[in-house]
Amino acid sequence: MQILHNWMMPQRLATLAIAFALTACGSGTDPARMANDARREYKLTEQKDREAGFEWAKQNGEVDPIACDRNSQAFKEGCDTWISLRLQSSEQDADALEQND
Repeated sequence: MQILHNWMMPQRLATLAIAFALTACGSGTDPARMANDARREYKLTEQKDREAGFEWAKQNGEVDPIACDRNSQAFKEGCDTWISLRLQSSEQDADALEQND
């Protein structure tokens, strides 16, 4: 099955390239608009990755930034954000306990 999959990959890429070219040229689609759409999609994907990293760290109670190095840069940023917030919260809790003593 893997051999068949590898053999078909160039055909899939060629089909996608032809479809893209026909869409861009044949339908009168503006290349600048297509570029803007691609940038918008990239930003949405980046935001989703950031949210996924934050949620993953939150669900796992992560406090080690090295554990965040597993996916995209945006995933790492979301994970790091959770860790920073958790550490700040822990420091504030510790300060409050010290003040009560």
